[in-house]
Amino acid sequence: MMNITRLVVPQMQERQNGLIINLGSFAAMRSLPFLSVYAGTKGFVKTYSQSLAYELEPQGIMVSHIFSFWVTSKMSGYRDPTLSVPSPEQYVECVFDRLGLRCGSSDSHTAIPYYPHSILNFVISCLWDPMHAKDAHYNIGRNLYRLGQLRQERRKSRQVYFEKAVDEELTRIKTAELRCTNTPVVLAA
Repeated sequence: MMNITRLVVPQMQERQNGLIINLGSFAAMRSLPFLSVYAGTKGFVKTYSQSLAYELEPQGIMVSHIFSFWVTSKMSGYRDPTLSVPSPEQYVECVFDRLGLRCGSSDSHTAIPYYPHSILNFVISCLWDPMHAKDAHYNIGRNLYRLGQLRQERRKSRQVYFEKAVDEELTRIKTAELRCTNTPVVLAA
């Protein structure tokens, strides 16, 4: 993200015009036990975007940090869109329709463009205080971590099943080839 920003900003500065959109996550909102690296990197995306926005705004360059919850994808595990989990197409449409607006965020240069996510953000902001809800805070992080572990285990078991099937097929082919080569050939004169 930083390297690409370094590449495009000089061109934008030359034109005195540009747009940088950095996609963040609800993980930047609060600490997440068991997902500390992910939460930390998303916290970086948020503060980096906001700092960059203040630096580049006078030069006509807009920087927007998009604060996201779940969207249907392989990573999120949600396959079908619902009211609270939009499809990527729905989400992108909301992002571009509301560019430059805060849309449910109290942070500068940050937007929560999908309306149900804005409501979710408000509820979580009011209720998710680690001092008062330590168990819930810990359990949310632990459950998200376990979900990731389960997905990895499923991927590994599918890989093992696939490798076993390939090995069996190769063995079958080799056995068939051996039968063909061991069959005596009778030449008639």
